[in-house]
Amino acid sequence: MSKIINYLTFNGNCREAMDYYGNCFGAVSPTYMTFGESPMAEQTPKEFLNNIMHSNLIKGDLILYASDTMPNQEVTAGTMISLSVDCKTEEEINNYYDAFAKESKIVMPLQNTFWGAKFAMIVDKFGIPWMFNYDFPKK
Repeated sequence: MSKIINYLTFNGNCREAMDYYGNCFGAVSPTYMTFGESPMAEQTPKEFLNNIMHSNLIKGDLILYASDTMPNQEVTAGTMISLSVDCKTEEEINNYYDAFAKESKIVMPLQNTFWGAKFAMIVDKFGIPWMFNYDFPKK
């Protein structure tokens, strides 16, 4: 069964926020990938290279994902949460994406990614941002 994970977006202070949340949850160390560490580095403005492209904080069943906003975008407090659906099968992600896409704004079409997953981003007809992810099995 899939699970929905909260995904927070920040205006350049993701690392500070995730370190804070990690301390609040008992010295949990988040993991980070910067824009500069990703294959997108060449297309990323220099001032964003140290910003966080993706981070996660995991402690037992507690999971929190976060990132800094994309270059040339900004988030407003209270609107920086997306719902991330971690799918268990490729069929599941295809079905969810097809169902949501019918009446949603496609932000990133469903596609294979450099991090070894099938991924998409949409904003549904109610204005709620959703992310769908299926991690391909490790070889």
